[in-house]
Amino acid sequence: MRTLAAIAVACLLAAALGAGAVWHFTRRAPPLPDAPALVVKVREVARLQALDVSLYKKVIFAPDPRETGSV
Repeated sequence: MRTLAAIAVACLLAAALGAGAVWHFTRRAPPLPDAPALVVKVREVARLQALDVSLYKKVIFAPDPRETGSV
């Protein structure tokens, strides 16, 4: 009876180790994003940052110079 229990435990352990090995070697890493899509996103962020900076420029609301009668 002891030998049967030892064999059953060894079989369960072997099956668990085998299942763990199969799971470990068959899983895949998450795919990386497309390089062109990533470049487009980086460019858009840079454009938005430049737009954000340009909004802080000082705007002068002075009237246009008047035309004089001389040439």
